[in-house]
Amino acid sequence: MGVHNEEFLLSFIKKNQLLEQNEIAYYQSTFNSKAWYQLLYGIYHTKKEAQLAVNKLPENIRKAKPWIRSISTVQKAIREK
Repeated sequence: MGVHNEEFLLSFIKKNQLLEQNEIAYYQSTFNSKAWYQLLYGIYHTKKEAQLAVNKLPENIRKAKPWIRSISTVQKAIREK
């Protein structure tokens, strides 16, 4: 998930108890010339494994429309910040 408001992201993490469920991280990049905070949920060996994990997420988290990204894409976004 990605949002412009870091406090909203931290609230989402707390509300959904994500720290207790899986390895998570977030980072800041830029989107539409504004700070953009992206939440990462787990690391998977294949895109298929990641998709299976998305399908198993609780409904309220799936509503946030998670998307799958490669590690190289995440690294590129961080470098370009």
